[in-house]
Amino acid sequence: MPGSIAGEPAAAVVQTIARRLATALRERPELSLRAPAAQGNVGRQTIGDLLAGATWPDVLTVCRLERALGLALWPGSNATQCAHD
Repeated sequence: MPGSIAGEPAAAVVQTIARRLATALRERPELSLRAPAAQGNVGRQTIGDLLAGATWPDVLTVCRLERALGLALWPGSNATQCAHD
């Protein structure tokens, strides 16, 4: 099936990132999509699309979100590793 991500190893990573982001936003109700978007210089729509599974983030976007939230989203990463853009 063309375009299918079934069995694609990268899909599992993206799903983990989206789950971790959703959990962080749920556990910190004071955060809307605007706060990490503004702090990380990432578009709100980009975050919304990631949460909806409509897009795969690039590495810079993940790094910026990790830094803005102060937590690791990428499996096995350390949020402090993303010191520079």
